[in-house]
Amino acid sequence: MQLRVYRAIAMAAIGVGVSVTVSCGRPAVRGGGGAVGLTRSFVDLEPGWRIVTVTPLRREGPAGEWVFAVPKLEPAGGDGMNQQVRATGGGEFGFEESIYSVGADGIRWRRGERSLSGRKAQVRGPVLKLFPEAPGRMRLLFLTRVSEADYNMAVLVSGDGKALDEMTERVRASGGAVCGGARCRLIPVGVAVRPEKRNGKGGFVPAL
Repeated sequence: MQLRVYRAIAMAAIGVGVSVTVSCGRPAVRGGGGAVGLTRSFVDLEPGWRIVTVTPLRREGPAGEWVFAVPKLEPAGGDGMNQQVRATGGGEFGFEESIYSVGADGIRWRRGERSLSGRKAQVRGPVLKLFPEAPGRMRLLFLTRVSEADYNMAVLVSGDGKALDEMTERVRASGGAVCGGARCRLIPVGVAVRPEKRNGKGGFVPAL
């Protein structure tokens, strides 16, 4: 079965690009509103931003339940920018795109849409609980693995900057092993996460 997964692949590529940029230790990225808050291996999320996620899904058959699963992809033809890929293995594949708001009350799911077997449908909630819901200062931490393209992410929340920095160091030093509870959540490999900020025209643009 062939899947048009341009959106998922594009966001995954953005995530890899962020990981490479972060690990190179470049200075903070600046936009119209000043520093974004990118410091080597993390970005601080600001109230008023939003987060767009893409989660791959799979089910065994028409009567099966859709669950999180990362498909193995192989080229399936095309020319130029119009490329297709094929998900190998049995079952059906799709993906879920969700939008979360970032505010003083934390990160909140707002809406989502699933593209399943070529059909789109609105959803009442995400298939995965990706973010901690506790209020406070929020940070997206990149955890680099063996290569620049092999990494996890974690979202950390704390009431003050010093505690957040201390939590960041503990999670980074453990490779995410100590991440858990109401204030730290690991993002599974295969889920694309893109923070976006307002562009001053009523819309959003990538924050990085």
